[in-house]
Amino acid sequence: MDFVGIIGEITSIDVEKILAHPRFGKALERTITGWEGKPAPPFTTTTYDGQPLSSESLAGKPHLLYFWFTGCPPCARTSPLLAELDREYAGKGFRVVALNADRVLELPTTDEDRAAYAKKNGWTFTLAHMTAAVQEAYGAVSVFPTFFVVDGKGTIVKQLVNFQEKAVLEGAIRTALR
Repeated sequence: MDFVGIIGEITSIDVEKILAHPRFGKALERTITGWEGKPAPPFTTTTYDGQPLSSESLAGKPHLLYFWFTGCPPCARTSPLLAELDREYAGKGFRVVALNADRVLELPTTDEDRAAYAKKNGWTFTLAHMTAAVQEAYGAVSVFPTFFVVDGKGTIVKQLVNFQEKAVLEGAIRTALR
């Protein structure tokens, strides 16, 4: 892994090297590889305004599940890209669902803080809480951000970790829309 600056932002990951590590390899394998081509796991959670959200409500709709937390440097870099992509692809039936990990990570942020962050970044897509059950269902997500791009049949067509350029995310979205 390469680190930049004092914030310790991960700028690249050598997946093969990590998976080969005797202590961390198997634990991280479920998080960072092996999801493409598999059915997206079912989940239930709540949105910031307390409304229920489940994978059933996304059935038949291509979507991106974005696992993030407030204060995550690569997540902050991703924020404007997701807003752009949501504006570009929502009209084609694509949905973005941001699953915030603050509560599970026990970070001292409120729903109001998260909503203000979303507004500042121009997010108009679905904002919900990652729960421990959702985290576990998606391989015990522990690298942020993590993206799962799901097609209309409910199959994960792309899984990405860490900051991604717009072109990479857009390519995954286009694949999900096929």
